[in-house]
Amino acid sequence: MKRFAFSLEKVLKYRKEVLDFKISELNSLNHRLRELEEQIETINRAYDSERRALAEKLAEGLSATDLSVYKVYLNDTIKKIKELFEKKLSLIAVIEQKQEVVVALKSELSGLEHLKERQYQEYLRLEQKELERSMEEFFSKMRFSAG
Repeated sequence: MKRFAFSLEKVLKYRKEVLDFKISELNSLNHRLRELEEQIETINRAYDSERRALAEKLAEGLSATDLSVYKVYLNDTIKKIKELFEKKLSLIAVIEQKQEVVVALKSELSGLEHLKERQYQEYLRLEQKELERSMEEFFSKMRFSAG
């Protein structure tokens, strides 16, 4: 009997490649998210440090010019944190979309693999029937030639 050949093997292979690519994209996006979170954390720590320094200098006495410099710096830092946080939110939205795509592709791939398995089981069943039929035919010929 001929070898088993899944009729949708090329589609299955293509879907696996697409899934691998999408997972790679997702991993890259997650890496970017971690970097962005680290950047936000670094800027937050710098902000807190400067805010504490300002509080200490205010207690000691600070000129209006120095105070305005601190305020400008702190406001710029807050603005950077907000911008990075907005980037983070949009990146999270993109990641969620990619995750949905990956889940859908995994589901589709699972369906194709299940179909392949069912076709393979049917192939084995037919191959077993063919073997039994061949053996029956062989024994029938043996009996006919012996008798």
